[in-house]
Amino acid sequence: MDFLFSIVAFVVLVGVLVAVHEYGHYLVARLCNVKVLRYSIGFGKVLWSKRTGLDQTEYCLSAIPLGGYVQLLDERSEEVDANEKHRAFNNQSATKRILILLAGPFANFLFAIVAYMTMFSVGIPGVVPIIGEIESGSIAWQNNLRSGDQIVNVGGKEVQTWQASLISMIGEILDDEQIKITLKDKFGNPKYATLDVTGRTKELTAPNALMPALGLKAFYSNYQAHYRKRYS
Repeated sequence: MDFLFSIVAFVVLVGVLVAVHEYGHYLVARLCNVKVLRYSIGFGKVLWSKRTGLDQTEYCLSAIPLGGYVQLLDERSEEVDANEKHRAFNNQSATKRILILLAGPFANFLFAIVAYMTMFSVGIPGVVPIIGEIESGSIAWQNNLRSGDQIVNVGGKEVQTWQASLISMIGEILDDEQIKITLKDKFGNPKYATLDVTGRTKELTAPNALMPALGLKAFYSNYQAHYRKRYS
């Protein structure tokens, strides 16, 4: 099942990248008044096609989804009517031909910028800071933190992910060696705790040391656990 999921994800990703790349060639060719005969996502046998527009451009989905192509009118590959010779790719200026050829990679470059801007503006969902297992006798246990509790505030700062929680906790430790936490239990009732970590600053701020030292483990839903196992 995991293998099938990976294959489908790969095909979809390649399809998107190919579509963007070929659309770059297509768009600039149209802007340069070069006739576009075919815009295809995929190679090989055509599975679906439709002709539309004044030029009756054929839009296709083909059997092998590992590439694509834009077919332009060109006297070097077919006979061209006299009244359309001015629209053939081979009759364009060197500048226009270069622009059409470079348009595909440039479209992918722009797509990457837009994708990153969208990702950072929308945000990347993180793991909600719900406590999973608590080590008996640990600092967290002694301060009444329990499995199912959700951390909502650390040191006066609202937190929504484990990453934000840990960053705020480290800030608290460096500030006064105390971690002030507001939580809500599994029923939604508020809880408050102050974890005294005097003398343990160096230990707790070492890489990946904080949660084990406090006796905390994150809770992962079945989906989160599956995703974490596959990609972490």
